[in-house]
Amino acid sequence: MNTTIGAGRNSVRDFAIDFTDKDTYIGGRSFPKGYFAVAVLNYGKETITKLLYAGAECNQAMADMMRHTFRTDRFDFLADAVFTIQHTLSELEPFCYLDVLAEEEVLRDLFSEEAKQLLAGHYALLDRYADCGDLAQIHLTDEEKLQGKTGVVAEGKIFELLRSYNYFCVDIANFATAILNLEAMKLRDLKKRDEAHFAKACAEFFSDSEIREALYVLQPAHGLAGFSLSPDTQMEMIVVPNPKEKGAKMFARRLHFRRIMDFLVTDFFEGLHAGHSPRQCRNCGRFFHMTSARHQIYCDGIAPNDPDGRSCRTFAARSHRLEREKATDHPALAMHRTRLNTINKHLQRGKIDQEFADTARKIAEKCKTKACSSVQYFNDCYAADISQAGIYGATEKLLGRPPIQKEV
Repeated sequence: MNTTIGAGRNSVRDFAIDFTDKDTYIGGRSFPKGYFAVAVLNYGKETITKLLYAGAECNQAMADMMRHTFRTDRFDFLADAVFTIQHTLSELEPFCYLDVLAEEEVLRDLFSEEAKQLLAGHYALLDRYADCGDLAQIHLTDEEKLQGKTGVVAEGKIFELLRSYNYFCVDIANFATAILNLEAMKLRDLKKRDEAHFAKACAEFFSDSEIREALYVLQPAHGLAGFSLSPDTQMEMIVVPNPKEKGAKMFARRLHFRRIMDFLVTDFFEGLHAGHSPRQCRNCGRFFHMTSARHQIYCDGIAPNDPDGRSCRTFAARSHRLEREKATDHPALAMHRTRLNTINKHLQRGKIDQEFADTARKIAEKCKTKACSSVQYFNDCYAADISQAGIYGATEKLLGRPPIQKEV
């Protein structure tokens, strides 16, 4: 039962994801639950439209193969559509963390010149005996039998790949349509952003018959594979090393997915269960991933309308054109309050002296101010600097001495 976290299947069309209480593990990397569902919301109309057009070519090819009317004069167009999907997805999360190189190698084999000639021979055989009915009832030469058998195998492999690639395109479009409407209609204006309120909002949204009907109409490919609240997964319970505590073990669920819709739905609701949710930035319009209950309204990405390259949050704080976030919304403040509480408790218990406590508070205040004005500092250094070890270490260095403890 012992295994390595994130070590499941990593194929683009057949992959395994590990879920712990707060995190999702894919391709050996850790992400907060719900992260990838939010990433899909930012693909944008242009990318999704390109995928849908390429997916439509795959869908048409499958229909023609089932009717035995597909011919190799469309082989190159089909190959272009499939590689368009593969190259587009390989640059997007979560696909970029899967084995995209192995997938591209598979595509090169399936859409090689050799495969094209195998299909050409198979279709020539079908055309030759088009008026004779079932080939199984016709006396064929050994060469014709081999030609037919290899052609059927090649077409079958291509057909199965097309099914997966077609689902990539429609699943992404349908998932984004459903969640964008859920976010706009129910999640955006929630007064409290926690699991209980997310659950109530989702229950109201998905149980509304008018909303369900509207979603069916709005989904780009509702007739093929609509949004589903019942993901098809295979689960395995595993015991893995705890990446946050050396030598410790923890339980995780390893889920196997063969469709991206199943993964996105699972990741999205796992995120809501953990209190994580999508939030649309009021400046740039992109969605960012909230992992706390704060009412943050701007993201930490670069503001598109700021020549100085500041984040949307910093740009909004310094601009009179945009609504300012409440100071209490900045995540740096909660960490600062925690550290002040620690300092006060240690002072009351005699673990540190008054001068040491006053100096530690001043250092913590400087760290907080810097974190609120610099996204890079907040992301890279703030957690370490505002920690007890960081604040007390800086205080000892400034005073040139350790804290003086009261004698008990």
